Amino acid sequence: MKKSSKTLKIVLVVLIVILLSIISFVGIYDKKGNNVLQGYTLGRNIEGSMVIKYVASSLNQEDDDEIVLENEEEREQSIEDSDEEITNENIDTDLTEENFLKSKKILQARLDDLGINDYEIRLDNESGDIYITLPDDSKKDSAMEVLGYAGSFEMKDAETDEVLLSNEDINSVKVGYGATSNTSNAASVYLTINFNKEGAKKLLDISNEYIQTTDEEGNTTEKNVSLTIEDDEIIKTYFSQPMTDGKIQLSIGSSTSDTSQLQEYLEQGSKVKVVLDNGKLPLSYTVDQEEYIKSDINQNEIMIAVYILIALVVADIVYIIIKYRKNGALSGVSYIASIAIFLLLIRYTNTILVLESIVAFLSLIILNHYLYTKTLSKIEKNTKSEDVKNTFKEVYKSCIDLLIVLLIISVVFVYTTLVSVNSIGMLLFWGIISIIISNFVFGRTLLVANTQK
Repeated sequence: MKKSSKTLKIVLVVLIVILLSIISFVGIYDKKGNNVLQGYTLGRNIEGSMVIKYVASSLNQEDDDEIVLENEEEREQSIEDSDEEITNENIDTDLTEENFLKSKKILQARLDDLGINDYEIRLDNESGDIYITLPDDSKKDSAMEVLGYAGSFEMKDAETDEVLLSNEDINSVKVGYGATSNTSNAASVYLTINFNKEGAKKLLDISNEYIQTTDEEGNTTEKNVSLTIEDDEIIKTYFSQPMTDGKIQLSIGSSTSDTSQLQEYLEQGSKVKVVLDNGKLPLSYTVDQEEYIKSDINQNEIMIAVYILIALVVADIVYIIIKYRKNGALSGVSYIASIAIFLLLIRYTNTILVLESIVAFLSLIILNHYLYTKTLSKIEKNTKSEDVKNTFKEVYKSCIDLLIVLLIISVVFVYTTLVSVNSIGMLLFWGIISIIISNFVFGRTLLVANTQK
């Protein structure tokens, strides 16, 4: 009975590892054949990059042109009346270095909020032109769309266009979704705009004034506000009750039970959130030039590196199986589980993979080999379950200094701005975590089960 229980436990763990491996290595596909797992984030030296030049212009360009024209007319008239000339030195403009720097800071914050780490942003302090280098991946188009917005938000009197609330009144923006009713599977995406202290006070006053009123004869009159984002009217409405919580909620798209449609609305809402959360650009920026920079290595060279890493892992597992037989085979299952967990972690932590990442991969293969061989060498064929548990404790206790040093190095690397070093740090950190999890959840369980009589 105990033998069947032992076999069942081993088979169950192996099946769990197989399922985990299929998900990690192959993916999960929907009915349309799309992989629902998040893809890997590749750096610019692997994916290639796009350099975009944004040209700065005044938000009040038309007004500036009129001022220049009027000044020119005055100058010509003055020349006719006297020999004095009028220069354009005193013409007001917002094309200042202060606004150039502020624009760069806002655009940089938007890229950070989008989760794009491997980018470069440069400012021409004289012209205000901004050069942004992005990885040529699936996020590039979304990034360019977000960077192209001015980020303006206004709540205005629907009749007079008087601005009642603006970007300066926003504290934070959140996006989420919720069910539209208890009886339906449909859900709606909402954008929640939270106002600061001053903005909340304004909103309360607005909600008390812009309402629907009824006179003595029963006629209703509505005093409406118009809410615009990027000068596009989102909604025109009045308030049915005082807004005492200092926030407003806007619906993105329509309610839907379609998962892909809901995801699309969430992406739209997330873009609006990123734009409004980081403030309005003080200048207008338009794309002047796009240049694609090809990676120094081709796809074949990348695949060769991947195959070499796979061959090293396979060779290591085969060596462990040959030397330690059944215990080695069970540890090989745990080895594969650690790789599956590791690959899932780097997908969902947006870890950037660059050429230098191979250093981290090789380091993790060496660490895995060291821990497995040291553990297995201490476990004999007839070792009891309690002895196996103690062996794991002893091995990791003896290696604790090494693991702590590696974790500290990885954390230091993570907080560097250099992408190649950051990538190595992230990979080392998640690699160590996945190795420890796999060893104690799968490896220890399998080896303990194997010792049961």
